[in-house]
Amino acid sequence: MRAIEVLKTIPLFLNYYLNAVDEHSLQAPFVFQLYNSLKQKLQKSHGDADIETLRKKLLNDTTPLKVQDAGAGSHKNRKDASKTISQIAQYEISSWKKCAFLSAIIQDRGFSNCVELGTSLGITTAYLSRACANGNISTFEADATLCQKATDHLSLLGCKNVHIIQGNIDHTLAPFLEKSPRFDCAFIDANHTGQALERYFTCLVTNIAENGLIIIDDIRWSTDMNTSWHSLCKHPDVSVSLEFRDIGALFIKTKHTRQHYILENPR
Repeated sequence: MRAIEVLKTIPLFLNYYLNAVDEHSLQAPFVFQLYNSLKQKLQKSHGDADIETLRKKLLNDTTPLKVQDAGAGSHKNRKDASKTISQIAQYEISSWKKCAFLSAIIQDRGFSNCVELGTSLGITTAYLSRACANGNISTFEADATLCQKATDHLSLLGCKNVHIIQGNIDHTLAPFLEKSPRFDCAFIDANHTGQALERYFTCLVTNIAENGLIIIDDIRWSTDMNTSWHSLCKHPDVSVSLEFRDIGALFIKTKHTRQHYILENPR
């Protein structure tokens, strides 16, 4: 991403830091309970030891990969540049803190069937797998090489409840959802453009169960992504929308009155 595009996101982060609140400003019982539960879980968490051991290994792996990036690329790596495993591990997968957050919110809500858009090396997928130990994870990845790497990593970690779907998400997601039972949670970390985000959301929201959750990564990645995020917050099926810096959480088809909060990091 060009430097000027990165600079445009500075006001988005300033807005977050100026407006984020903690549990002392939460009057809605649902959000108050959720925030405090996440805070308690995350303050005790240091990530999953086995998964983080694998992450460290990947961060030191200079093996080059020919990866076809179907999304908007990353801030650090050009879409058409050759990439090493270490570069992908450093710049294109979720940090352990973000993975711990996903695990905490999934466990708090008791979700069991999750969809992930953007498998990459399978690190985040492994966290989702362990958070839904008695359920199933369906994860989507466009690149065949990354699918194979993720398969190897998940096998190494003993994550047997994961199904990887390879191919362009625009072509694979809708057919999958038509044939699959309803899911209760989704994590979107794929093509980082506003148009793609809205396409994915539209597809997911029609198939998600009541009281479900759609989590969106990098809502401040660009002005385009942030605009689409705010548009989705106004969707009629969204009851509660929460911002945790660069993560957005949309609670779908709940009985709660419409609420929107910008929240401090619960860690």
